[in-house]
Amino acid sequence: MKLRLFLFALFLNLLFALPLAAQSFDEVFVNGDRLTYQGYEVTRHYNARTRDSIAIIKKNSRLLAELNYGQHFPDSTKFGLFSLLGDGRKQLIIEQNTGGGNCCNLYWVYDLSPTFRMLYSGMRYDAYNGVSPEDIDGDGVYELVAIVESFINFDQMSHTSSPMPEVVFKYDLRAGRYKPASRTFASYLLKGIESDIHKAQDANARLTTTSSENYHGSYLGAILTVVLKYIYAGREVEGWAFYDREYRLDDRVAMKAKIKKQLRESVLYNSLHMRGNHRG
Repeated sequence: MKLRLFLFALFLNLLFALPLAAQSFDEVFVNGDRLTYQGYEVTRHYNARTRDSIAIIKKNSRLLAELNYGQHFPDSTKFGLFSLLGDGRKQLIIEQNTGGGNCCNLYWVYDLSPTFRMLYSGMRYDAYNGVSPEDIDGDGVYELVAIVESFINFDQMSHTSSPMPEVVFKYDLRAGRYKPASRTFASYLLKGIESDIHKAQDANARLTTTSSENYHGSYLGAILTVVLKYIYAGREVEGWAFYDREYRLDDRVAMKAKIKKQLRESVLYNSLHMRGNHRG
């Protein structure tokens, strides 16, 4: 009996020492138009005339927030509860789809106790699609992984050839919200980069001319996928070294200037590189 208890306790210790696996918020979204929890009421409203899908958050009948970015369909707004912070409390997750074939899911995370406050808003940064929770560092608190949108359809790239690097947001206890922390998780963000490098080198091997007049967006996409993975992981020097070494078209200088201009307009890039990690 004592041996069984010991083995069970050992199993629990090992289980909770493991990083929490990546999940999808889709698993916790409620079916229907209403969620109630600890005095909160979250409701979904659809205006058939304007085709707006709206989330309204109230507590004890007092309006706290109204989010009106959902478009076209009632279920363009979704919400549910998820325990992100490792202390048993649940946070409110709201997703709204803005419509269109390739765009966009916006996410908000609200803490509900002891006070109502926003922990994360996809509107704050240019990284909002594909947000998913994952405990990367195994500390029991979920990070948020999101896709950078800044270079979708950049220059002559199609949506399918556009680079979509990931970034990581970590909960900052002092700030009381999620903040960019990609440098801390560089090894996670650079997983699979060897395959991306091979694809870029294959794109170079297929070039028959260095004239940018004959260039296709898929070539730039192959190069930028590697460059931006490095940059948004906080390894900008390596990113530009790869660009200088591998970009073979005759508009190399002009294209580099375009890319840098696009980066300067990225709120997330500025947060990670201009003001330092964890300050965004």
